[in-house]
Amino acid sequence: MNIFKVAACSFFDGIKQPVFLILLLFYLLIELVLPVAANAVLFQQQKMVIDSSLALIFSLGLTLTLFLAEQITGSEIRSGKALLFFTKPITSTQFIIGKSLALLALVALFVTTCATSSLLIVRAAETRHIDVIALSTYIATILGSLTIAGLLNYYFAKLFTSTAVILLSSLFLIELLIFELIKPMELFSGYLLCGLMIYLALSIVCTLTTAITIKYKFSVTAIIVLVLLFSGIMLQNYEFVSYLFPDLRIFWLTEILTAKKEFPELTVQIGFYRSLIFNITFITLGAFLLKKTEIGSAVTKS
Repeated sequence: MNIFKVAACSFFDGIKQPVFLILLLFYLLIELVLPVAANAVLFQQQKMVIDSSLALIFSLGLTLTLFLAEQITGSEIRSGKALLFFTKPITSTQFIIGKSLALLALVALFVTTCATSSLLIVRAAETRHIDVIALSTYIATILGSLTIAGLLNYYFAKLFTSTAVILLSSLFLIELLIFELIKPMELFSGYLLCGLMIYLALSIVCTLTTAITIKYKFSVTAIIVLVLLFSGIMLQNYEFVSYLFPDLRIFWLTEILTAKKEFPELTVQIGFYRSLIFNITFITLGAFLLKKTEIGSAVTKS
């Protein structure tokens, strides 16, 4: 139970961070431009929108992971705030698992919101004639969510950031289901599968970043994470490297989706297995690094 208490507390702390809403709104605004820009690509507008959307989800998800890991884990350990969690009987491993689960949930919320919203844009760019209804619904959802969050903040002192995020994620999901029930889209399930695989890739980054941020500050953590991920991609010709560094290319299925080919068998199972192995490894590393800090040493002695 202590693990879930740490996770819940850290999740609500993370969703309050302005960077969450800022990156989400940045994604939504970029997506708004894609249907217009895609018209310049003859007969390939939907492919361009899909490629751009999924690439943006991963890059912004990576950025969000680095910022939130610092906010809900690294800064708490370095400031001593993390000691509040250890006032109750909790081990270093439980603490790291709870923090990792919180970051995984936050990134899952971000990826889900981005994927559901971008499916409206993919639908709008399905033909050379932009779907005005889908695009208008998209814009109205953004403006309506921000307006309602502002009113709730003004009259009832509800936190603007977390309220806006919850409204955006809920409304986009509901609207997507309604559109899909009215007129099913051919690439709907395939797009969601690509989104899931991107999340599995980001889950590895979540636990890796949580472990590294225990020891290093944001700038150093970002460099280490990017170097490790880049090494995992560039050195995959050596078999032993695949056991040390994650190759995130296996989680990228966009080319298969846009070519409208069949996905390889056991795609999700293999992706889940590989992400699970690396996640367990990095959580174990995080627990080890935490014990080497002043807070970890103090908790161990007590």
